[in-house]
Amino acid sequence: MDLLQVRGHEVHRSHHDGNAELFAQIEWEWNITDNQAIVGSFWITPAFEDFSDYLTLFRTEWTLKIADIPGLKGLGGIRWQYQSEVTPSTALQNDIRLYAGLRYEM
Repeated sequence: MDLLQVRGHEVHRSHHDGNAELFAQIEWEWNITDNQAIVGSFWITPAFEDFSDYLTLFRTEWTLKIADIPGLKGLGGIRWQYQSEVTPSTALQNDIRLYAGLRYEM
């Protein structure tokens, strides 16, 4: 099984062992105030030899800077992942996650 890592997101792609993939990504950020922002991204990785075999990941989150600790943010978000071909074929193709936590940026 190979591991594809994109900006901290780990995606297991067992059906692409050694196959070439294309990659496209868009990102956005809306600074609501000096302390709050909504950020997100969408990326897709189709198999080079078969574009109908692909993986997508959509992520959007709200962040809030914590005033007393530089670099520390509270956050909450949603992540949706879709994989067109899964093994076994009865496995779920969609994975939706809601999350909340703290992030420290140096």
